[in-house]
Amino acid sequence: MQLRLVLLSSFFCAHVGAFLSPLPPPPLKLSARPSSSLRLQSRSLTLRCQLSPESKLLASQLKEKPFFAKGRVGGDICARAFENDRFVTDSEIADGKFSAARAKLMKILRDNEVSIIGEARKKVYDEFPGIAEPGGGLYPPIRAESCWRDFSTFLKIVSYGTLAGNPVIADEEGSIIMGKLYREMKVPLDAMEVGVKGLRDASFEQVRTKASEVVGEWPECQATFNHLIDVLRSYSH
Repeated sequence: MQLRLVLLSSFFCAHVGAFLSPLPPPPLKLSARPSSSLRLQSRSLTLRCQLSPESKLLASQLKEKPFFAKGRVGGDICARAFENDRFVTDSEIADGKFSAARAKLMKILRDNEVSIIGEARKKVYDEFPGIAEPGGGLYPPIRAESCWRDFSTFLKIVSYGTLAGNPVIADEEGSIIMGKLYREMKVPLDAMEVGVKGLRDASFEQVRTKASEVVGEWPECQATFNHLIDVLRSYSH
């Protein structure tokens, strides 16, 4: 589950996480921040050395054709945020003249990222208790770290779709490439799906408790999470 593959550029799970994000991953501090990144672009030298020739080829293709529908979803503002592996800023929201309700939802995801990812991580460990142990899909530790970075990237991408009011955040061609990469890297897709559902559920709790005035707009955000879940689920078929 390393979304740092640039979803976005190259996606997911330790192996992939190294490619999802257009930028190198920051040092992980899991005790304080489960880090992000759907953008399987985590670009870790160690991970790159572990990739098979086919995985390296697919990762390179993902950089050219990201998983995220850059440009189509949220225009230049979300495209720039994606390229810099960050959420949209308040000043960009004002410049983009986005819906006030959708902007509020996006800010809840952005401002509570650490808590949301922490809940999703806990859900993965609860449902797959041996996943980070020898023989598990998130072992060795670098795979788990990449996974948490991917969660961060997924959350950012969902925030773009929420802000733009467009739940179809995946690029068709980029999604196909990422699916091939996930299968090649034997990403634990069942755990990834559980994790993204955890992101969705934790996000709703944050909205419900901190921004009840926009709970009525939640279905748009939920639809974006569900689109991502459907895409991940399709990789198992």
